[in-house]
Amino acid sequence: MWNYRVFKKSDEEFGLVECYYDMDEKPEMRSTDFMAPFGDDLDSLQADLERMVAALKKPVLTEEDFKRETHTCWGCRQQTANKNGVCDKCVRDPKTNVCLRCAGNPAETNMAYVCSECVFKQLDAMIVDNESE
Repeated sequence: MWNYRVFKKSDEEFGLVECYYDMDEKPEMRSTDFMAPFGDDLDSLQADLERMVAALKKPVLTEEDFKRETHTCWGCRQQTANKNGVCDKCVRDPKTNVCLRCAGNPAETNMAYVCSECVFKQLDAMIVDNESE
């Protein structure tokens, strides 16, 4: 699950970031840059702005909110100490450049070194899980 959250970089710098949560709904990862509203048309731009405004009603996050000893693996949902959020079984094989989750070619890789297709499948499963609750 993700949403926009206000993030405090310093005493004088606040902005909106994309915040991603673990299975316990605790902040796990965030975008490094502040986000700007975006949409393919006026309706999607308005929806994005509404999500951003909703972030103003939630507690402000700081770097401390993201410091943890373990993380939930995006691939298999097990706990891992890897700070990139993916356990050793699910990362890309450095010798063959193949995603170990699906054995696919991660031409487009994300910061966690799992191919984009596996990440999107995991995100879709998490969205379905959250919608069914």
